[in-house]
Amino acid sequence: MNPPAWPTVAELAASGEGWLRLSNINLSDQERNDVEQIMTPWMRRHCPQVNAGENKRRIASVSAKSVQLQATQPKQLAVTEMGDWEGDSGSCPCGRNLNCRIWVLSLSGDRATTLLEYSGFGLVVLKSSSHGFSDIVTASIAGVRRIEIRTWRFDGKQYALLRCAVERYSLGRINSDAPIDDIDKTGRISEHPCKPSQ
Repeated sequence: MNPPAWPTVAELAASGEGWLRLSNINLSDQERNDVEQIMTPWMRRHCPQVNAGENKRRIASVSAKSVQLQATQPKQLAVTEMGDWEGDSGSCPCGRNLNCRIWVLSLSGDRATTLLEYSGFGLVVLKSSSHGFSDIVTASIAGVRRIEIRTWRFDGKQYALLRCAVERYSLGRINSDAPIDDIDKTGRISEHPCKPSQ
């Protein structure tokens, strides 16, 4: 049986819609505390330093959305460092190549735990699954003319890499009016072995 086709860049980009401020997501106090503890180490390393009160404000302002990864269970939560920090000149950048840090969290028993943490964009849920959780595809900008695409599979505790590919495209064939469509029309996807450090 052949593996499923890779999502298009347009599908990956469209999956980035529907984000809300974390403070607008209905979470218990314990879940909010867990999300803050999960995000704080990254924010401390990659964002300008702020005091504890400012860190709480930043984390309340990050973007989040519900993601359905299990057919019969409550939705999971995706959270990204990208946030609405208007007026904050020290807000956290999304990093090299504008790849934002994203956490996929399980909300269970009034607690939040990490299922997957990566830097990139997109979160496409596939029909295939393992241990009751759907496989997911993410992407990251890997430099000029390269997008890394990864399929992740749940191993019973968290998501692990399953398949990896790179999509290469020519800047000379990109129309500024529809760059994503042009990448999908002219780009070439080639699979490669996944590296454990990805």
